[in-house]
Amino acid sequence: MLKFLAIGLFGSLVGSAIVAIKAAPVEPGTFFTPAIVTATFASAFMGVLLEILRPSK
Repeated sequence: MLKFLAIGLFGSLVGSAIVAIKAAPVEPGTFFTPAIVTATFASAFMGVLLEILRPSK
């Protein structure tokens, strides 16, 4: 169960980080904080959502 949760968290973290990087402004000063916050919240939400939606065995 934890393995699947970790895979879901990692996959959604990578995906949301790519989206945040593409959506972030070009200036280095204003780049990192919104991207990191967005990726963190999105990965946590997606990991919990995948764990809830995954059928339990």
